[in-house]
Amino acid sequence: MHDIGNTYNTLLANYYRSEGKYRNTVLGNIQKNKFQFDQTQTALTTQYDAQATYSIAPDYMYTAGASALAFAKDYYDYKAKKNANDVNYDYYDYNFNTDGTT
Repeated sequence: MHDIGNTYNTLLANYYRSEGKYRNTVLGNIQKNKFQFDQTQTALTTQYDAQATYSIAPDYMYTAGASALAFAKDYYDYKAKKNANDVNYDYYDYNFNTDGTT
């Protein structure tokens, strides 16, 4: 009976040792694969960023400012022409008359 106990314990110890080695190998491979995947993703992202066209977000303030200045120029040209032809009535003047005389 004493020999059966030692044999059983030896077999059980061998099984657990083999199982531990197997689990360490599998878990180690999973960790290595995950690390390699992360490194590959980083490299691909860096390569993509290096090849991507650099673009700047549009700043619409310049466009709006240019449009406002163009409108103001057209408006003041229009008012200047009306003044040159003496047909520019100032409706907000305190001395304004409905017949256009001031």
